[in-house]
Amino acid sequence: MGTDTKFLDVSKNGWYSYYRRIPRQIRELPEFKDHKTFFKRSFKTKDRAVAELEVRKLNRWFDDLLGKTVKPKTTSETIRKVRDELRLRNLLPMKIDTSDIAQVRRYADAMDQYDHWINGADVDVSEEFMQEFKIKFEAEQLRQKLEQKYDDGKGGYKDADPYDEEVIKHRILSGEFQTEPEPTFEDAVEFYVAWYRENKATNDQQKEHWIKQIYSISGRLSKYFEGGMKAALNSLTRELVSEAAEEIWPNSNTRYTNMNGRMVPVISTWNQYKPTHKVEPNPFTNLVGQRALEQDTKTRRSATPEECKRYWDNVVALDNPEMKMIGLMLFYAGCPQGETAGLLRGDLKLKQNVPHLIIRNNPYRRLGKKRLERVIPLTGEILDHWRDYIDNHFTGGRDDPLFPRYIKSTSSDKAKVLTPCIENLAGGDDKLTAYSLRHSFKDRYIAAGVPEGVGQYLFGHVTEASSQVHKDYGGLTRPEQFSDHMAKITNIGHFGYQEQYDD
Repeated sequence: MGTDTKFLDVSKNGWYSYYRRIPRQIRELPEFKDHKTFFKRSFKTKDRAVAELEVRKLNRWFDDLLGKTVKPKTTSETIRKVRDELRLRNLLPMKIDTSDIAQVRRYADAMDQYDHWINGADVDVSEEFMQEFKIKFEAEQLRQKLEQKYDDGKGGYKDADPYDEEVIKHRILSGEFQTEPEPTFEDAVEFYVAWYRENKATNDQQKEHWIKQIYSISGRLSKYFEGGMKAALNSLTRELVSEAAEEIWPNSNTRYTNMNGRMVPVISTWNQYKPTHKVEPNPFTNLVGQRALEQDTKTRRSATPEECKRYWDNVVALDNPEMKMIGLMLFYAGCPQGETAGLLRGDLKLKQNVPHLIIRNNPYRRLGKKRLERVIPLTGEILDHWRDYIDNHFTGGRDDPLFPRYIKSTSSDKAKVLTPCIENLAGGDDKLTAYSLRHSFKDRYIAAGVPEGVGQYLFGHVTEASSQVHKDYGGLTRPEQFSDHMAKITNIGHFGYQEQYDD
């Protein structure tokens, strides 16, 4: 597990060690013959101060080895520095859009003017000509300076130092070197964050929660990259990323979620909008095999009827009226917590012939791609709880959120309240969480004999059958079409399958 000191790791038991990727240029040295791509050494201490001293010693040892083998890379900062200086002086070579015929012609005319002028002809100079002249003049002056700088004193020249800023400048001016610096891991992350903020149709709090995850995951990974967040994007290999991810997230499900669910989109978005700097293959894809996922996966089971009753009683007893209603709807109709938390007062119809609520998109919350807008009749005890909530706890108007404290909360905020309400009474190793109540809703509608398409509709799953029900039953305008079905589901007492034993 990483610490805030680069290359310093600490185990769950508090033991400190050194963990660092071995740079490619020194990986073949005999000092690393017993290592592959990462160097690890235990400090055999739980004392942070002692560990910090040992880290400094090993850092100096690494620096000495690196200094004897190769000069530092030409960093993005160096290239940016040179490029920015040239830009301020208006000396960056022209970037020609070859699809713009007028621009291509102006540039070609400027080159012709320059050739005629250099050969002594009188020409009417254009702005493009002056730009080309200034660049070539600067490049020539710099060439003469470099000739003197690298004169070997024997009528020849020494090899130019590729890390020399003046050499870099000359290569840029001569068109031999790209004017944009090599993109970094940080560039890709920041580009994705900016794109996500602009294009994703979620509320601001959900956006910031997602972005915080991206920064956290990329920051932890970067400690294993040479150069950290400034590591060249094209230096990230699947081997490197895989080893780092396995060290940081030993559980394969967590690793799969963070890599495929979070980091793959970062690189995919970069590749889509930055085709000249594509990273292929995406180093974050397919890092976790199916077998590893199966080994680390605990099956989430449905709750038993007894567990559902205990859950209901525990939620009813909550002293948090907003989470009480969110938690009750999770059992009553299998409504995800976020869907209920996003309801507006206008979505709740308590004075209709058939009391009901409507799950639909609104300015505060959008349903997921596989979620269905639907109407849910309210019958039985849940109706009394809704009336009590409106009469005694809600103070807003028709267009206001029903649950203002939770309209922009994260799923973990709500789970902290509801998770203690679900108790594992049946035992076993399978996973039981508040989300298991959604699985139980399917068991309940099957046991109640509700048609599969209607059950999927009430459940909110977009399927061919549920979409047809939505169309045939009048969409959101006919709650009476579903009231008998919902009453059957509410009154069912035995559902699901739980294995029983004779002893």
